[in-house]
Amino acid sequence: MTTHHHPTPRTPDPAPVPARAPARVRATVPARRAPGVVRATGLTALAAVTAAVLAALTPVTATALPPVGGGAPTSTVSTATDRAVPTTVLDPGQLERGAGPRVPRVLGTSIVDGSLEVPVDADEIDLLGPAGDDYVVVAYDASGGVVERVSPDGSTRVLRESGIGLYELSSDGSQLFDVVTRGRDRTVVRVLDTTTGEVTARRGFPGFVDVLDAADGVAVLGGTAPRRTVSWDTATDETTRIVSRQGYRADLAADRLSTFSGDPYDGGCSRITPLSDPARTLWRSCDDIEVAASPGAGRLLTVPLLLDGPLGQVDARRPDGRLLATYGTRGTLGPLVWEDDRTALITVHGVRRTAVVRCTVAGPAEDRTCERATRLIPTPGL
Repeated sequence: MTTHHHPTPRTPDPAPVPARAPARVRATVPARRAPGVVRATGLTALAAVTAAVLAALTPVTATALPPVGGGAPTSTVSTATDRAVPTTVLDPGQLERGAGPRVPRVLGTSIVDGSLEVPVDADEIDLLGPAGDDYVVVAYDASGGVVERVSPDGSTRVLRESGIGLYELSSDGSQLFDVVTRGRDRTVVRVLDTTTGEVTARRGFPGFVDVLDAADGVAVLGGTAPRRTVSWDTATDETTRIVSRQGYRADLAADRLSTFSGDPYDGGCSRITPLSDPARTLWRSCDDIEVAASPGAGRLLTVPLLLDGPLGQVDARRPDGRLLATYGTRGTLGPLVWEDDRTALITVHGVRRTAVVRCTVAGPAEDRTCERATRLIPTPGL
């Protein structure tokens, strides 16, 4: 499954944007979106998701703080369990440099993949994921955004002239899903071939929908008005309802689905279930949402269900929601992804410097440390 970086028209400030994230997420960082929930459409701003986890041990290169306080959680995780794990504050400038990231990440306006760094001519970029040996990005400048296929040598090919929708890349990188809302009651999803840019499928859906994951020509979509999660076979144009709840994250390879039981602003909670059996709940929380699962779905990264402002903390949990570790920063956190089942990659925008940080979650306590996976750059916006 690709990281869920869903670009919207570029926004220069770090305030939450009414679209899914990241991250994107998507996490809120300078000139990026934040994970959270949008009331108007029910969208989640999940950012591309990367974060690793450090258990109670705090490495020499990080600072341990008391756990963040708050009201009693309504999830299946006990208050005592959550409070037993201290917050580890990450400062990129204080971390030692390790190996490059084993999955592609963004640093400034460059794609970093292992020892390779590919600069992109843009003011800002969102990485949708790899496509063969290339990468698919949304590149923004003062005139707007374009979707491009970027080769390791830096050459580019435009796939979509105007980046005005939400995007999802299939897990094999062959299909780009372009999601555009038409008014308040209809969404059009187009499928583009990432080699040619040709539109290979198109379908309209009532209400609002977003593509959560896609593989082998089948996409999973979450929607509102009405709330539902459906699959769409792009070859036959057949759709199948999976569950009558709004999905906000899916992982076809790991057989996982995350949904909302209702409006999060009106008591709705997050439920994680098998995609193949959405009636069976693996974890339910009214405080947190999942933004990334490790490749084997053995560990989760979560952020607050209702996030108002920049993302400053991310939790690592077991599949049943039990808290393993908490990471924070005195700046803001960017996209979060798992590098493998043991390590996560967290883009950390420190007060002065930014880097992608690798944290090891599993193994002996002495191995659960954090290091930089990239060089340092000035934090955007300074």
